[in-house]
Parts: sequence; structure tokens; C-alpha cells
Amino acid sequence: MYRRTLTPDMLAEIETTQENARLVAANGLPDIPLYFFISNGDGLPMDNWGEILSAYVEAAGGEYMQLDVGHYIHSEAADVIATETRAFIDRIRNP
Repeated sequence: MYRRTLTPDMLAEIETTQENARLVAANGLPDIPLYFFISNGDGLPMDNWGEILSAYVEAAGGEYMQLDVGHYIHSEAADVIATETRAFIDRIRNP
């Protein structure tokens, strides 16, 4: 856990996320295809993590998949994410 906490990359992600939230608040939801992979929230301080993300994606007209994995979904569900991402790209290229 400690090697992944408050690394330069994580600090940059926090800063970028906060700036992106300000941009969305100022300009509205983006009109781009969205596909979110949402973890079960294990290890996160927020109980309603999935509800917040799924509500955002639905409001933006996107898609999402809830995965029964912890915060590091890219490590825990890499095969699912790769397969679903390819399928999503195919769907938006060939509606």
C-alpha cells in the first residue's frame, strides 16, 4: 500500500481530477462516448462510490460496468477491461 500512496503520479492524478471536475462544473457534461469501469469500492473511504459514478455516466449518456474488484481494477480485471474496451470502441465506430 505505501509504495502506491502519494506517489508523484498519484498527486498529479489528484490535481488533474480536481481540475477536470472544475471544468465539467463550468462547462457541463462532455459530449463524448464514455465507458466507466466501476469497482465495488472496497478500500475506499466513500460508501456510495459506485452510485456517484454510475449516476454521472447515465447523466452523460455513457455506459458502465460494475466489477466485483477493489480500487485497482486495472490490475484485478485487466482481461475484462481489455475485452470490454475493444467491444465499446467497435460499437461507437459502427453504430
